[in-house]
Amino acid sequence: MNNLLRALASLLISFNLYSSDLLQPADTKNNFISYLPHLLIPQFSSESFYSKRMFSVSVSESNTIFDPVYFKNNGKNAVIDVETSCMSLFYFEKIIYDIELSASISLIRHWSGFLDSPIENFHSLPIFGKGLPNGGRENVARNKIDIQYENKGKTLSLTKSRLGLSDPSFFIKKSFIADQSGVYFSTAVKPSIGSKDFINSNTFDLGLSAGADFRKEKMYLFTSAAFVKFFGSGSLDDELEQSKKYITSFCIGGGYAISENTAVVIQLYVHTSILDTGVKRLDYPTVCNTYAFRWRYGKSSVLQFDITEDTFTYAGADISFNIKNETRF
Repeated sequence: MNNLLRALASLLISFNLYSSDLLQPADTKNNFISYLPHLLIPQFSSESFYSKRMFSVSVSESNTIFDPVYFKNNGKNAVIDVETSCMSLFYFEKIIYDIELSASISLIRHWSGFLDSPIENFHSLPIFGKGLPNGGRENVARNKIDIQYENKGKTLSLTKSRLGLSDPSFFIKKSFIADQSGVYFSTAVKPSIGSKDFINSNTFDLGLSAGADFRKEKMYLFTSAAFVKFFGSGSLDDELEQSKKYITSFCIGGGYAISENTAVVIQLYVHTSILDTGVKRLDYPTVCNTYAFRWRYGKSSVLQFDITEDTFTYAGADISFNIKNETRF
């Protein structure tokens, strides 16, 4: 009888280990040029007892277009047409009392890209009838970088690609887990180190976040909220009218384990704007939808494919494609 109980306990623990590394928040972030340089707090999971360390590498490609005609109709002489490549490294280690320390850094490149044509071709497929709106791509050149923004007689211009290393971000997190549910609390900091416009923010950022999640067999539900405060004069505060010194964000989502080694995750991510341009689409909150597929291909490694889309607010990157590899040890 004791052997049977041990076997059942072992099976239950094994399932929890598998489900907890496979069913995780997809970690949405806005790759729009105004937000990427700042502190972006991940959507954590409360449960990480299954490993002491985790290292991840993610590579994303984001396409952003803000229609110059829409700008003009709202009294602005501007265009934002850019593609952003981002490779991010993230490492966490559990120390005493299940407290987790984490750090992240990104290599960012703003350039002309290649996604304009595939996006327009997709939007014009016969299954969409008369086609989907292109968000103003028809008013700009394909696969060109062109950022022009005029404010108070001064013009910000970027027409050549820019590459640089982001400021590092550091996190500390503590979780409290009871049976199938858990909560966590986290603090974060991003110092001001680099000085490249569109890559570094030139601000010292502090953040707080909290989240809760629930697991039941193959199902996973989660939610989180965060607040980030900026200190100092940002590198493009005047040029891009980034007058608000804080971001509040909220996320809600869920996941389902299709099999022992595969899962899907869908989440909704909303954050307030740091802009005060007088253009509603930029000044209103951003809403991003993320759809992720996660595949465990080894005992301690998970590969994630996800797409994040700003479907109607137009205050973020239009679409981002991301691949992330996580290894726990």
